[in-house]
Amino acid sequence: MAGNLTKKQFEALRVISEFVAKNNTAPTLVELQPLLNVSSNQAVINYLDVLEEKGYIEREKKARGIRLMKSASEVSEENMLLNILSEIAERKKAVKHPIAKMTYDNPYSSENFSGRIISGAFNNEQY
Repeated sequence: MAGNLTKKQFEALRVISEFVAKNNTAPTLVELQPLLNVSSNQAVINYLDVLEEKGYIEREKKARGIRLMKSASEVSEENMLLNILSEIAERKKAVKHPIAKMTYDNPYSSENFSGRIISGAFNNEQY
């Protein structure tokens, strides 16, 4: 049926489901703003667009035109687990691993044709 939901998308679906269960009618954009903790109608519309695209709701071009196709309680735990695992994978990709540097407690030196070269690290200072 539908695509996986992010945590925020799932929360939006849960809020809509609870509103419908409590009031026996769909919420308006203005009613959803404080429930979703957003400051504009466009933010609510963005949530609704994604939920509709993924098949969880249908909308009509009128006030209270939201119709649940699948409520939050029907969304499987497996769906949420897949989201958590995909978020972990994305975060791992985002973490940049530092390049390991070789340091020495005591400096070492070597001679070449142009003179004396000293390299190494001592007390976290490289030279």
